[in-house]
Amino acid sequence: LFTLKWENNGIKVLLSPGQENNSIRTLFKISPQEVLVSSYKDQFIWLNPLTGITDKINQLHPYTFLGWNEDTLLMGEEGKVLFWYETKSRRVTHIPLRPLEAPKDSIHNHYITCLYRQTDSTVWVGSFQGVFLVNVYRGYSQDLLQGPLAGIVQQSKVFGIVPLGDKWVMATTAGIYYFNKKDDYVKTFSGSIGRQPFYGLQTAGDSLGAASDGLGLIELDASGNILKRLNNTNGLAGNTIFSLKRWRQYLTAGTEHGFS
Repeated sequence: LFTLKWENNGIKVLLSPGQENNSIRTLFKISPQEVLVSSYKDQFIWLNPLTGITDKINQLHPYTFLGWNEDTLLMGEEGKVLFWYETKSRRVTHIPLRPLEAPKDSIHNHYITCLYRQTDSTVWVGSFQGVFLVNVYRGYSQDLLQGPLAGIVQQSKVFGIVPLGDKWVMATTAGIYYFNKKDDYVKTFSGSIGRQPFYGLQTAGDSLGAASDGLGLIELDASGNILKRLNNTNGLAGNTIFSLKRWRQYLTAGTEHGFS
């Protein structure tokens, strides 16, 4: 038997006390004693959440992290593209990039929003203007998308890219699109949701959870058919989901009205 009750002091404020705004861009947990925090006020800092002790790393504004190996993270930044972060030394190293061939291979906007590793050396990089395949060791970027809809994706903010079967699915401010892993030809993932902005994707088996701007959480199958909708009428805290992450057997959603 369990009893649930309200707690007003469940979350402690460890950073920037007071009334000033402090937009948190991302968090990355290295260990129970080490969390990386990026915010507009405090910039890039190291935090021990058990003690509240912080240490400023530098003035960068990381937007997303990707674990690369045992002691290294790949970091997407707002304005300077990609960096390596070494967890033991806290050293940050910029990754210089060049277009592989044509000018269209150059990353158009240096605000990086999402990362998904493809191979030992390549990663899909979503930005404020399109998605690119980057070789982090050879230092080049490449625009592989093909077809009439590729231009729409490459002019949109891309907030998520995940594999689903033989597809790469992308969440953008112009809707959800995909391209096949063989031909890179861009198609609309679902004809039922239109060009609504989406801020994130998470796979769960053969289905896909999509974080929308105003429509709540939409669950789709591998063919783009809607399986379920969750919004503030059936349990979700809010209808706009800014972050969607997997935690154990759950999906956790950060909305405009709290956390679900």
